[in-house]
Amino acid sequence: LDKADGAVKSICDGLTYETIVERGIAFYKATIDTGEEALARINKEEGWSTNYLVFMQQLSNRYFNRAMFLLTVRNRHPDPEQALEQGMMDLATCKDMDREVVDNGDQEGFKGDLDEYFELLLSRIKGVLHLVKMGYEDEWGLEDLFIDARKALTSALRNPDHPLFRHMEPAGQMQRLDMALMEYYMLPTNIQPHDDNTNNNSSNNNNNNNN
Repeated sequence: LDKADGAVKSICDGLTYETIVERGIAFYKATIDTGEEALARINKEEGWSTNYLVFMQQLSNRYFNRAMFLLTVRNRHPDPEQALEQGMMDLATCKDMDREVVDNGDQEGFKGDLDEYFELLLSRIKGVLHLVKMGYEDEWGLEDLFIDARKALTSALRNPDHPLFRHMEPAGQMQRLDMALMEYYMLPTNIQPHDDNTNNNSSNNNNNNNN
């Protein structure tokens, strides 16, 4: 936001939705391509090192962010079907990389901080919940994410001085997870697919019936 001269102005003012989507596509492609190159270079120089796993997790986050972006703006994308395919592929890639970091982290002595891992799982949960609310299928497996998050929290609770509780008490962290779980169980079972055309057709049919 630009607050010059006392006015609050969005950096998106003057941009069309299509322009924002176009720039977003280019931005995410550039960040992922750069991340892939860096990961390949580290793998060549260091192999399965701690540094390699750290970069893999960062790259996984970039795939997840692009998936969220593409699936959210799909109906404004120049090619909605391509956006759907790429978004789902990015989700699968992110899930595989997350698992690879955890599995190989045990072997390489890198497990990451449990507070960071818990936050990572919560971010995945919130993202997938957002997609399910939009009408997408739960391609990830939310129940598995909740199980892993509960395990991470339970492990941290054994140590009152754990970094996870540096800025929030254990009860607060438990409440964050419980709130997400409640949101999951309150999801309607008859969510329709995310399709603006479907919504428009339904509205037209209702208008015709009323007439």
